[in-house]
Amino acid sequence: MAEMDTATQTALDAAIANANRCEQAGDHAGRAAAATAALRLKEAAYRPVPSATPRNGAEASALLDHLNKTSPEWRRDVLAGKSDVVNALHAWNKMISDADPVELAAQGIRPPQTSADQTGAVAGGPEMVAAFNHFGDIGELATEQDMNVLQGFMRDQKYDVAEFELAKQVHRELTNDPDFLKKLAAKDPFTQKMFLRTSMVIAAGADNSLSRNEKAERLLQERWGAHYQGGRIA
Repeated sequence: MAEMDTATQTALDAAIANANRCEQAGDHAGRAAAATAALRLKEAAYRPVPSATPRNGAEASALLDHLNKTSPEWRRDVLAGKSDVVNALHAWNKMISDADPVELAAQGIRPPQTSADQTGAVAGGPEMVAAFNHFGDIGELATEQDMNVLQGFMRDQKYDVAEFELAKQVHRELTNDPDFLKKLAAKDPFTQKMFLRTSMVIAAGADNSLSRNEKAERLLQERWGAHYQGGRIA
């Protein structure tokens, strides 16, 4: 998400304050106008106008979406077959079709449909985007590492034995904890994240040819040590 510059933040704060003043004064029309202004400022900050010269599939998709929504002139030129506009359109569509579908989905862009999508052999674009959106709904609790696990799962990535065994151990501890299960049933965001993350690693499986991750190995030994004392389960 783009960072909001100081001037835009100041204008947004002023619009929000104005909306609050109008609400307190009972000026419903004024409040609606101020709230709309605040929303437009926020959308403009977080969804800036895409570059006219996209460098990858994500940028090309953002530009096409922007032009389709805001430029009737561009749409007319496409329908009229204007050569430079049509050539650019073909080039941008190729960028999108050549892009990594997982990377597109991670940015909220629905990847182009493939024959495998149609047969149900793999997760399609809508499902991939929905998965990333679900993690995004968790907010700040969804770390970059969590997103990497989700991307790896979609790419059928395998894990080294230490990471795999650590995920199994954590998953076992969580699902044997009544409090965790109650929170999971209540759809607590952090609980959902931990359950999904460990489940995805377990479902992906281990590759014995990969070097064991030292950090995961250490954490695994620490967890085992906490459960086994004097040769017995603590």
